[in-house]
This record gives sequence, structure tokens and C-alpha cells, in this order.
Amino acid sequence: MLAITEFDFGTLTLSSLKLLGDVHLNNGSVRLTRDLAVPNFGAGRVLYSKPVRFKQPSTPFPASFSTFFTFSVNNLNPSSICGGLAFIISPNDEVVGDADGFLGLQSVEDPGSGSGSSFVAVEFDTLMDVEFKDINSNHVGLDLNSMVSSQVSDLGATDIDLKSGDLVNCWIEFSGSICGEGERARKAEKINKKEREIKKRQRKKYKKGSWGRIVILDLFWTCCVRIRENKDYPV
Repeated sequence: MLAITEFDFGTLTLSSLKLLGDVHLNNGSVRLTRDLAVPNFGAGRVLYSKPVRFKQPSTPFPASFSTFFTFSVNNLNPSSICGGLAFIISPNDEVVGDADGFLGLQSVEDPGSGSGSSFVAVEFDTLMDVEFKDINSNHVGLDLNSMVSSQVSDLGATDIDLKSGDLVNCWIEFSGSICGEGERARKAEKINKKEREIKKRQRKKYKKGSWGRIVILDLFWTCCVRIRENKDYPV
């Protein structure tokens, strides 16, 4: 038996979205930061407003999910450092973290220690931050309760330039029943998602959302979460 949560941006309404920080809607897309031509630091978060169940007592496995979104990073002020975006799964639906290298995921008071609200995130970052051991200013990384990515990949190796302003298509997939399958990207290198670590951080209900800073980030989003219930597994 499958328990399925599924949505896409075309069917989402303001009542099904929760907008935090600088997020606003513009011409059918979500912008995570404000349209300011002067240097500006900002962060925003858009969440699916209904908690998504990632674990059932009838099965030992967390939910499998797949999500697709299209985004672009546009820097209105060339003198500013650029921005980034992250797909996040977290129980926190009230607080936006700091801008700059924190991508809205954490605050300065909680620098990568995991002592704050737990989260799993896939970041798309255009800033090389030595503090967080970034490999360059054009990378994708897997973040587990920390701004220091547990796995990271250079997007330049796949001819993707986050700062180009071009639309970027992203697929993120997770198999809850197959350890080691990891995230699969159509135009990026495969990154091991360390599923065992993710399982430790998954709780019964999480909010799903995306974050950004400094620049305009246009976002189109679809998502599907599936839980296969195993009645033979003891509760």
C-alpha cells in the first residue's frame, strides 16, 4: 500500500504555501529575495504548508521522494557577491536563517554545529566560503545539519554556470528502501547522499522548502513523496 503526497507549482495556491523572509510571488514564479538594485543581503523561504510524513510506524524505511524544480539566479548588482538556493527538508517552519554563506539554512549563532533545528538540504551555491570549506563558487552540495557539505560536486564540470542567469533544471530523488542509491542528477555528477545519515535525521513530519539570498531567484516546483506501508513489519 502506498501513501502519497504530491503537488506541483501549477496547482499550489497561497493557502498551500508558506512564505517567510523576503519571499514574494511575481508573474507565476516565486522570488526568494527582493528586487533591489543596491547591494543587499536577504534570505527567504518558501514551504509547502502541510507537514509531509516521512516515516510510518508500519515500515522500517523512510519515505522515498522525488522533486523537480527550475530556477535561475539573477544578480541585479554586479558589485555584489552572488547568491544561492537550497532544497530543504526540515521540521522548522517559523525561522529563516541568516543570508550570505548561510543560505538561510542556519544562523551565525549556530555555525555548522547541528545544534539548531535539524535539516537535510541540497545547496546550489555561487559563493566560495572558506569557513564552510566550499570547493569553488559554482557547486552543488549535500548538507546534513551543517553548512559544511558532506558531499559536494563542481557544477562547472558539467557545463552548468549558476551565475549565468540561465534556467537550471534540477531533479532530486531519494530511495528510502535502498541504502546507497543516493541522489541522481540528470546533468550533474552523482552525489552519494549518505542515506543512513539522512534516516537518522528524518522525523515523522517535515516541512519542505527552498531558500535563497542576495539575488532574485525564480522558482518553479513539483514534488512527490511516496511511503510504502509494510503491514508485516512489527510496530
